[in-house]
Amino acid sequence: MSQPSRPWKDRRRKSCRTLAVGLPLLSAITAGAAENIRFDIPPQPLKSALLAFGKQSGRQLLYHSEMTEGLKTGGLKGEYPPEKALDRLLAGTALTYSVTPSGTVTLARADKPAILVDSQADPVYLPMVSVQASGIDDPSDPYNDNYAAPTATTATKTETPFLETPGTVNVVTRKQLVDRQVFDVAEAFKYTAGVNPGVGGRTPFDAGLYLRGFSTGEFGALGGFYYRDGFRMSGIPLPIANLDRLELIKGPASVLYGRAEPGGLVNAIYKRPLDTPYYMLEQQFGNYDLYRTSVDATGPITDDGTLLYRFNLQNVEQGSFRDYLENNLLSIAPSLTWKPSEDTRIDVQFEYSDTGWNYPTAIPAVGNRPANIPLKRFIGDGAASGTDWEAETYVASVDLKHRFNEDWSLRWTALYANQKLIGIDHTNIGGLDEATGDATYAFNLAEPNDHRRWWFTSLNVVGNVDIYGIRNKFLFGFDYNNDKFEGPYYWRDVDLAFNIYNPVYGQVKHLSRRQVLADLTPADDYVQINRWYGLYIQDQIDLTEQLHLTLGGRYDDTEYYNGNPAEEKINHVGRLSPRYGIVYQPLPWLSAYFQYMESLGANNGGRSATGKVFEPQTAEQYEVGFKTEFFDGRLTSSLAFFRLEKQNLLTTDPTNPAFKVNIGEARSQGIEFEIVGRVIEGLNLIGSYALTDTRITKSYDGDRGNRLPNVPLHAGSLWMTYDVTDQFTVGAGVYVARHREGDAANSYQLPGYARLDMMAAYRWFIGPTRLTAQVNVNNVLDKEYFSHSTESRFGAIPGQPLTVLGSLRFEY
Repeated sequence: MSQPSRPWKDRRRKSCRTLAVGLPLLSAITAGAAENIRFDIPPQPLKSALLAFGKQSGRQLLYHSEMTEGLKTGGLKGEYPPEKALDRLLAGTALTYSVTPSGTVTLARADKPAILVDSQADPVYLPMVSVQASGIDDPSDPYNDNYAAPTATTATKTETPFLETPGTVNVVTRKQLVDRQVFDVAEAFKYTAGVNPGVGGRTPFDAGLYLRGFSTGEFGALGGFYYRDGFRMSGIPLPIANLDRLELIKGPASVLYGRAEPGGLVNAIYKRPLDTPYYMLEQQFGNYDLYRTSVDATGPITDDGTLLYRFNLQNVEQGSFRDYLENNLLSIAPSLTWKPSEDTRIDVQFEYSDTGWNYPTAIPAVGNRPANIPLKRFIGDGAASGTDWEAETYVASVDLKHRFNEDWSLRWTALYANQKLIGIDHTNIGGLDEATGDATYAFNLAEPNDHRRWWFTSLNVVGNVDIYGIRNKFLFGFDYNNDKFEGPYYWRDVDLAFNIYNPVYGQVKHLSRRQVLADLTPADDYVQINRWYGLYIQDQIDLTEQLHLTLGGRYDDTEYYNGNPAEEKINHVGRLSPRYGIVYQPLPWLSAYFQYMESLGANNGGRSATGKVFEPQTAEQYEVGFKTEFFDGRLTSSLAFFRLEKQNLLTTDPTNPAFKVNIGEARSQGIEFEIVGRVIEGLNLIGSYALTDTRITKSYDGDRGNRLPNVPLHAGSLWMTYDVTDQFTVGAGVYVARHREGDAANSYQLPGYARLDMMAAYRWFIGPTRLTAQVNVNNVLDKEYFSHSTESRFGAIPGQPLTVLGSLRFEY
């Protein structure tokens, strides 16, 4: 038998605790008010139009959410009394409304009139509806125009409000992605504190980042780890157009997700089918031969809305300001949702992608700076370039959610992915005479023929339990991960003379892949196996109205192998990872928190002198901070102080330099400030500042005391958009970063830089449709800069010069 809820907790939980289904709107209506109010509500689904009505009029409506399913409105623009405006919005919907003497508005179907409540009579209790006082609606709504998000499920795997979540969580909403015409993960988090680019933007596999000083892991052609609806991936393309939003946890996240890098993790939340029809076609284009076509279609298949569909398509053809480089990506992603009852939902997704790309070369260092050569220059044999890497990927997933009652629910998810990856690698400088620019270019013509497979599953049970009057939200979870990469590897080395100041291309004829396979020397098969089982528990305890405690723990049983299958050396590790967090909320708009977390990180794949397999990397983090929420949750801010330490890094064995030892340690500590949301009607902003002090604290390589590469000590940003009129929007942003170290030896630096971005958009409303023309100009001042390095003296990666992006987007 469920316990009765407490009134103060019902008020506090707002969007995260739902009494039943329904759509909330804002503050109370003044009975009989007839003043004219300015309305600007474009054609859209009725449920989002009613939310806009509430925001613009300050009125509140109560009704069952199923009343609006599948309904649209032609919109409303002009000055009207609230009642007249509501009449026009509901025209043709078979819905009516009534206003009580106390000012409450209730909606009803025309054949079922609403009940008028006499303020002098006994109260009549309406059917339960959802109450969301913040006014921030469903993030999956394609017309959602919010920059701030009230919750982020990635942080706790439960719907926990922003102010009650210990630690730092960032959400890049769909509105942010659209306003900035984001193409990759690095650009998505450009204005987020403590985030710096890794591989992002160089290939379709562009999830590589540095979070609080540490990489997301597995750089190179695979582009870093990211999470897809909670499952760890690498090398799988991440089409931004297919996403609802991106969520970022800063700091170790192993308690809920297993093996993860300590700086944090990125979770990509994919679009799901909607019960309201929506259709979108967008064509984007830009300089350097950029073309991207996106299609999004969703809605009900059956009249009762129990079966829904969604279809997403993205096709990208992209050149580069760098010589000889190009990318292309085709992604097709259909999905189905079945809702056999109000308490059960099953989502099935499938995605096929076909990608081809070049792996770009970096600019070597001369002295303590990257060489002074044109940033577009290709270092290598340009004539041997082309579409050097290809991947064909299939992903299938299922997500089952079931609610047993108001307090207990279950979620089971599973994913399978299969990828064929082939490539020709020929971009490696073996040495450089910095005085003359003469280089020894080791033309390493190699072809991996990788077959990559992933199997994931997880089961989570969430329950609300009152124990001696104290509310506990329990999470019990289990997950299993198994990924395997295998395939033959072929290579041939050809050393060429090359001068970085006066390059001569075409020394090696570009061979077809069949010729390469026939001519190259085969190696032993390469196999990488990574699997683990994880059990975890979390308890979110509301000690009082102001005091919230989060306790969690996870046990991982892991196995890892990397190398020749004949060696069969398996690294087996079992480890417990704890998490403790406390939040104090003295005021409804202010909270303070403390959090401690540990993590189990990547396996060390190097070789020891004794042949022993290395222990995996581990880390722990302490974090304290403050959060605020203004304007009914439309504007949020956070201030965080953290200290993060990582152990078991590989360094050179002092007794035998040909081997490694895992005694390396590194530390990152700093301050991060962020503010995001809507300041006033029509004005959105994202602002951030990060002080990130990183150091190598233990190493035999002579790097002790050095800063970690690619992480500026100071960085800040500000992005703003303003609706000049109801149809015209402008925006601008600036990102500033201090110089960064190019390698762990701190032998050279990437200069600091500032980048200015601007945008403008104009919208036409034609009946129930919306047409938007938009242009974004990134790096308006055409500043030459380096976005990051590959952590070596031959690894400076140039940033994008002035880039123009245009788009036409049709929505219905």
